[in-house]
Amino acid sequence: MEVAIPPAEGHFVQDHKQHRHDTILNNLSNKYRYAGRHGYTFLPIMWTYTDTDLPHAWVKIPALLEHLPHYDWIWCTDSDLFITNAQVTIEQQVLLHVPADKHIVVSRDCSGMNTGSFFIRNSPDAVWFLRDVYARRRESSVPDYAWWFEQAMFNHLIKNDARSAALFYYVPQTLINSYTPKPNAPAQEQLQPTCGGRWWQVGDFAVHFPGRADKTEAWDAVLVRGGKALAALLP
Repeated sequence: MEVAIPPAEGHFVQDHKQHRHDTILNNLSNKYRYAGRHGYTFLPIMWTYTDTDLPHAWVKIPALLEHLPHYDWIWCTDSDLFITNAQVTIEQQVLLHVPADKHIVVSRDCSGMNTGSFFIRNSPDAVWFLRDVYARRRESSVPDYAWWFEQAMFNHLIKNDARSAALFYYVPQTLINSYTPKPNAPAQEQLQPTCGGRWWQVGDFAVHFPGRADKTEAWDAVLVRGGKALAALLP
């Protein structure tokens, strides 16, 4: 499943203003082809959000609650994440390795957990967590609420609620959510992220551009950098 919100009528926060329609269409096509190749269902979520006072990133929570009962797992991604290795299945990459008592698979970045790419199991525990998150959608006192929206609530709950924290299974960022450095990043950070790990490279499953004002340009740069080797792996 993808949460893809067209950049119209103020639906995008300011740092998404360069995520153009053509990039969103390319993103939808990227995931549609990947899903078709491996027999998955692709669910692009594009609707008018009923809670008009909230940032539209919150739409993924009611969308998950609606669709999760019909699947064993859902991979929820933002519309600025592209699959860059279509030869990999989500079973071999993630699901076969998840313990039975874990219900949400996510990775961490320099700021904590990132909800631009996560897997969630169809289970009573996962549904309970989603409902709890959504019930708190207007608790603006949560740290970073104004910037990270539902992600801020995820991070708040896993830090402050033992039942919530126990649901999560963490995987390396490059397994499901690789990043690329920003063009104006310091030279050392261009080589290696300040929080350790590494940047996206050809062969990684997916690349994501959270918080980037240059999302279209960032994807174009990945295509250029990856060249023929990347082209052979794309969906």
